[in-house]
Amino acid sequence: MENEKENKLLKAIPDGITVSQAVDIFTSLVDLAKEQTRAKVRIREISAMENIMITKIITDHDRFNKLLMATFAERSKTIEKHFQVIDKGIKDDDRDLILGGLKCLADFVKDSPYGNFDKFSAQFDAGTLPPI
Repeated sequence: MENEKENKLLKAIPDGITVSQAVDIFTSLVDLAKEQTRAKVRIREISAMENIMITKIITDHDRFNKLLMATFAERSKTIEKHFQVIDKGIKDDDRDLILGGLKCLADFVKDSPYGNFDKFSAQFDAGTLPPI
């Protein structure tokens, strides 16, 4: 029975190829099949990481968007209050009130709530920013 299998295998080797060459070819094919299996596993791993990264990017985008919208909505309200003070100064012809309102407005708008971007970024990444 063993001889029969060996004879079949030997007959399957094309003419001009030695048994040693056939073994080398077979070994190479087995190695290629193993490499293909490893590559498929790696592709699945990368695909899973891609899905995780996409989810994180979407989550971070949503958080950042909400944070910006809340921050600048609040800033808009504060700016509006400064303009109300200025308008009142104009209406009452109160130069000191106008100048005080303009100074406060200028001081407020020149400072960015995200002026220290490195600190903001670190807090954002760590999830330690104040709640929105």
